[in-house]
Amino acid sequence: MRKILTTIAALAALPMLGSTTALAQEDTPPRFVPVEVFGCNYLKGKSYKDLQRVIDKWNKWMDENGTAAYTAWTLVPHYYANNDDYAMDVGWIGAWADGAAMGDGEQQTVFGNGAAMNAEFFKVLECPMHSSSASTNVKAPMDWPTATSVTIFSDCTLAEGKTGLDGLAMEKEWGAHLAATGSKAGSWVWYPGWGLGDIEYDYKRVVGHADYHSVGADFESFTNGQGYVKGAEIFAGNVSCNSPRVYNTRLVRDGGIPAQ
Repeated sequence: MRKILTTIAALAALPMLGSTTALAQEDTPPRFVPVEVFGCNYLKGKSYKDLQRVIDKWNKWMDENGTAAYTAWTLVPHYYANNDDYAMDVGWIGAWADGAAMGDGEQQTVFGNGAAMNAEFFKVLECPMHSSSASTNVKAPMDWPTATSVTIFSDCTLAEGKTGLDGLAMEKEWGAHLAATGSKAGSWVWYPGWGLGDIEYDYKRVVGHADYHSVGADFESFTNGQGYVKGAEIFAGNVSCNSPRVYNTRLVRDGGIPAQ
């Protein structure tokens, strides 16, 4: 039976899913930050130009009224399949520094003086998907944040008998390999939270590159540099991930949220 973590609340019990040995091997407990994702389509006659006008208005509003630091990006699909699970015109990722900041921001947006500003987005977009995750960094990016970037998502499923901590340890080991071979990318593990429905994976692997030069360098290292050998050593028989989706990403607000 596949192990599925379906709520952020379940993360409170995550250390209990691992052995005491695995816990002892952790230098420090993983630090999680809350992130939200919207998957959206443009309303008839609308485009990114219309969205940008709302973003500009929202940024001004946030500068004057925002109660919580918040960093946000838009995403446009670049490499993708014709799959209803991931189909969208544009996505939105937002991150807070911690759960308290998330609570402040959501309260203001949903029930406070931010509700009217938030409604402006839905004059341009319809967003059938809004979900949350708990994110932890496993490899620091060389540059953070950048005005434009490339973000790559994969859904990963642990083998029977493997725990969330096992998966995190493997991703950290892979991150250390990337760092040792000169990768400039950052890498995160996202554990599923609210709004994701009946999922069939354990976590998302999220990789961020400052540009396509960095993407190409990691491709070269993985293929002709035989990085796949190290990848197989770490992951084979332990975790399987589906085909990565690649998005062109724009920073639309820098709230000073650190990469890790």
